[in-house]
Amino acid sequence: MEDSLDSLKQAILAELEEGGFAVFLGESRSANEDSSIFWDVDSHPDFRAFLRCATKLRVPLVVLHSRTFKEDEVEDALQDLDESVIEGDELQEMTNSLREMNAFAGLVGTVDLSYDFEGRTYFYYVEADWYREFLDLRDEIDVMTFRAPYNDDESGESMGGYFSRN
Repeated sequence: MEDSLDSLKQAILAELEEGGFAVFLGESRSANEDSSIFWDVDSHPDFRAFLRCATKLRVPLVVLHSRTFKEDEVEDALQDLDESVIEGDELQEMTNSLREMNAFAGLVGTVDLSYDFEGRTYFYYVEADWYREFLDLRDEIDVMTFRAPYNDDESGESMGGYFSRN
């Protein structure tokens, strides 16, 4: 997959216009396991087939979302990495990998199309390989970051989450 999905996004916009769809430029829609169906982009990567299906179903509205990668996402990840329990060579390797991700700032990392039909939401979702790598790093950092439980007691001692002032 190419580094940026910007050309794919532009091709999708042109195809949506040509196909006469109403296009809603929305946020990414959350998928509900019971009512969401995902297009098999690995076996059938052409988004035009997904849109042909929508056309045959007479779907008038398609939601388009794309995510442009921002430098502050790397900065947030680096800050969380500093607060994690990751140490030594692994810490250095992850730090270097994250810093290298700055090269992708401003590029489109994900594109998703979706439409609703008879109570189900149909999705076409693609992400750049580098963005998947970033998300995997984020997940690893999140798992390895210790977050102390909320505590507003001035003594600094945790009450174990079961204390009530009532």
